[in-house]
Amino acid sequence: VSAEAFSLGDIVSNGDDGGSCDDIDDDGVCDIDDDCVGAYDECNVCNGDNSSCADCAGIPNGETLVDECGVCGGNGIVDGECD
Repeated sequence: VSAEAFSLGDIVSNGDDGGSCDDIDDDGVCDIDDDCVGAYDECNVCNGDNSSCADCAGIPNGETLVDECGVCGGNGIVDGECD
């Protein structure tokens, strides 16, 4: 039985060490031990699309709110508005 030789560079650069540790996302963590095979989005969701923590303007972790009139980023209720 012969063993293939692998350099650390092979493991880190392409995620393939001959099968003993698959690392598809090339993050240096074996997929079997990796909490996220892929990438975390800005909401800290694995392979997410940044929508789970987006404000009403679609900005991840943003601070834009919907005002009392239902307007995203609006100024709120002005006398006689949105009655």
